Amino acid sequence: RYTEVKVLDTYSGSEWFHTGSDGAMVLRAPVEGVTTGGARYARSELRELTDGANAAWTLDKGGYLTVAMQVDELPTKLDGTPAKIVIGQIHGGDHQLVRLYYEKGSIYWVNGRNEAQAVDAVYQFRDSAGNTPKVDLNESFTYSMEVKGHSLTLSLLADGKTYTSSITIGPGWDDNLFYFKAGLYLGTNEATSTGDGQVSIFGLDVTHDGSRPVLDSGGTTPTIPTVPTIPTPVTPPVLTPPVIAPTIISDLGVVATLAGTSGADIFSVSQKATVVNAGAGIDTVNSSVSWVMSSGVEKLVLTGTAATCGTGTAANDTILGSEAANIVKGNSGDDRLEGKGGADTIKGGSGADHIDGGTANDLLFGDSGADKLLGGVGNDRLTGGSDADVLTGGEGADVFIFTSVSQSRAGTADLITDFASGTDKIDLSAIDANTQLLGNQTFIWGGAGAGHLSVRDGHLIADVNGDGRMDVDIDLGSIFGLTSADVLL
Repeated sequence: RYTEVKVLDTYSGSEWFHTGSDGAMVLRAPVEGVTTGGARYARSELRELTDGANAAWTLDKGGYLTVAMQVDELPTKLDGTPAKIVIGQIHGGDHQLVRLYYEKGSIYWVNGRNEAQAVDAVYQFRDSAGNTPKVDLNESFTYSMEVKGHSLTLSLLADGKTYTSSITIGPGWDDNLFYFKAGLYLGTNEATSTGDGQVSIFGLDVTHDGSRPVLDSGGTTPTIPTVPTIPTPVTPPVLTPPVIAPTIISDLGVVATLAGTSGADIFSVSQKATVVNAGAGIDTVNSSVSWVMSSGVEKLVLTGTAATCGTGTAANDTILGSEAANIVKGNSGDDRLEGKGGADTIKGGSGADHIDGGTANDLLFGDSGADKLLGGVGNDRLTGGSDADVLTGGEGADVFIFTSVSQSRAGTADLITDFASGTDKIDLSAIDANTQLLGNQTFIWGGAGAGHLSVRDGHLIADVNGDGRMDVDIDLGSIFGLTSADVLL
């Protein structure tokens, strides 16, 4: 499970958060690290808090963040190129007003999509001559973000030059409450990369009184121009060295039998009946149609815009959905299943599976095995199945479904990591609350005895047969204040 630390001045000794030999705050994260609710990738970062809770400032109040730092290390993607990371954010509601990226020596930022803006907008920093910055690994720089009403300005000081980028904040953000984030949020995981990311922070300051403080270390905070220049959104540059793509073995639009090599092969499949004899190596199939993985294929990626189905093998498979509404089935084995975009249905099957719905309203089923289910963004429905599962709804109004007492009982209780009272629901309506009576009885909130539901020591418990033992046991983690309105009885 992930760790959230709110008292930093007494926290030390972590591999992922420690003080470096130069006095810097070092933040590190591995691609295979655990993720927080709603996140696909591991992170080690700082979040702005007020009285122990997320800060919640408005556009009218505004705010200023400045950070002096450097990027020390990046994960390596499977094609051999360095992965990108997020080094700063302005987070608002379910969206990010700003995501600041470091990618191949380039620093740029994204104004995230929201209900009123369908796509992300990408912006570059430029100096007075129109040049963009180039920042190497282990090279220190200072960035700042300032919000004043609907004015948003970012500045970057690198190589003794000041680079700026400013926009007018568009519709859809007025009702959001914001907080700053700084540090390291990976843009990849173990399905696509290897290694760790690491950044060092030399100084950081946040204000909401209109001041622009100068950091104690890491250089002078960049001066923000009085009349900012509004740039045109651009695509981040692809910098040298060039990437040499691997050879793709394709069925060329007709049913075929494709043979792999002893290395890591990529196959392109457009016909359901196409057969892939993968051979040795870690092999991937990109399929635009519904396809059942064959032995020797380790990874299946569903492509295109059609709603397709991907089915795994008895081995440990990785299946990634497309932006469409996919059906993903892991079968047996310890599988990694990701829906990505679209309203997906994902079934883990037997084995200890990692299931990530991605965006949209997804249906997730763990089945047997100790599974990890992550709803992601959207109003998701999560059913863990037997064994001790970890359920994380993520963003949105999620429902955690229990259809049998065998799904979560003493000794194999499921853990709900991020239940939001008043937004999420726990659905017990399919369970007979009192098996001593005919029919399907509804649970009674509070009290003791058969059919009564109560919270004890952070667990939601119930006895369904009157023997005085817990037949239903759901670990609520750090959830407090659960009420009868949160449970579908």
